[in-house]
Amino acid sequence: MIAIHQPNFFPWLGYFHKIVHADKFVILDDVQLVKTGGSYTHRVKFLISGKDVWYSVPVKRPKSGTISIAETEFHREDWHRKFLNSLQMNYAKHKFFGDYFPEIEKMCKNHDNLIANFNEKSILWVCSYLGISEEKFILSSSLGIDTTSTERLADIVTKLEDRVYLEGGGAGGYQEDSLFEERGLKVQKQNFKHPTYEQKGSAEFKAGLSILDAFFNIGHEAVADLLKGQKIGE
Repeated sequence: MIAIHQPNFFPWLGYFHKIVHADKFVILDDVQLVKTGGSYTHRVKFLISGKDVWYSVPVKRPKSGTISIAETEFHREDWHRKFLNSLQMNYAKHKFFGDYFPEIEKMCKNHDNLIANFNEKSILWVCSYLGISEEKFILSSSLGIDTTSTERLADIVTKLEDRVYLEGGGAGGYQEDSLFEERGLKVQKQNFKHPTYEQKGSAEFKAGLSILDAFFNIGHEAVADLLKGQKIGE
């Protein structure tokens, strides 16, 4: 079973649920960055002053034309200062904050200016705590596939000689499952149901936040149990 996803910025639990249960996970780094609006490549929700708030990292966009995620740079080299300050202001009193913040700080301060490289590194960092080997990951840019949309996904699954594609909950509006079926490939629905956990700073549980919220609140071992405990399709 193979899952495919863009390299998102400290993504939510559902992203890592895919990684945990897939046999291979392709990081889709050579597709276009969306031209306008927010992209999960550089934004995610955190709990800020008791509310679930989008936090965006500024990136450089071309004045005309398109740019791939792999080519996209942070707008400022010191972007991490505001980000780290925000984490400290909103999570410093959480039980497990001190276990992870020094490593996050080090990652942020020691990186090149490409957001895809940073996101890939941070995703692998999270996975190291979840007990997931780097051998599970493949960069789409290494596969030499130039088709688009659903055809691209089907081509990736076919090239890697897998027969099952793990589809997330957000694909229903644009993905053509029939293209997989025509090739004899099976589409497995993820059907992720967001678990709750003890969440400091909110009167009621806020779902869909960055996995860092869960790490800071309950620690990586409890997070791993939550993700492994919910099977695919349940």
